[in-house]
Amino acid sequence: MSFVSDVGAEKLTLMKKLKNLIKTFIDVSEMKKSSHKTNTMENLTSIYDITVMDLYSKDVHLSKYKGKVLLIVNYAETTYLAHDNVENLSRLALKYGYLGFQVLMFPSNTFYDNFGGNNAGIRLKREHPEFDVFSQVNVNGYHTHLLYKYLKNKLPGRVWKSEDITTSFFKFLIDRNGKPYQRFNSLELFESIEEAMKEVLIKDFRFKL
Repeated sequence: MSFVSDVGAEKLTLMKKLKNLIKTFIDVSEMKKSSHKTNTMENLTSIYDITVMDLYSKDVHLSKYKGKVLLIVNYAETTYLAHDNVENLSRLALKYGYLGFQVLMFPSNTFYDNFGGNNAGIRLKREHPEFDVFSQVNVNGYHTHLLYKYLKNKLPGRVWKSEDITTSFFKFLIDRNGKPYQRFNSLELFESIEEAMKEVLIKDFRFKL
């Protein structure tokens, strides 16, 4: 009789454990669904709602840049556009960094000119520590990263209002509230980019640059 009771008690304990495991699994699944739901175009209010990956595939929440003015750039190592763009972006990053300006570089092989992938990003970061560099992303097409879907939706191009990016080194200027402010193509004069940056940078300052 005691043996039967022990077996029954053990069975009851196992059933309770199984029930708790199932409940935990359901809770985790619901959390994942909730997280996925938040991270969609329909629910984005600023870039701060978006998560990207660093060069070593670790999540980076863009909310870490709250209060900063950003220039988001799709980077490629092997394009003829690279040298002048990198040098000018470096100049701006060093000149205005003390005012809360940051350049975010996203390597991309969308235009088949960044064959090095994340290794190209690692080399860029080593040579230019003033940039924040992230994992390679797609900026057009079916696999477009959510960040670029959002940026292109908020700031479509000036020609036929097309959202597509046409080359590497397109730039998106982001204000201190995480809102896309202005879009620049790869051949835009850096004087024009700098003037637009100043407009955003001085909004919260009493002095002129």
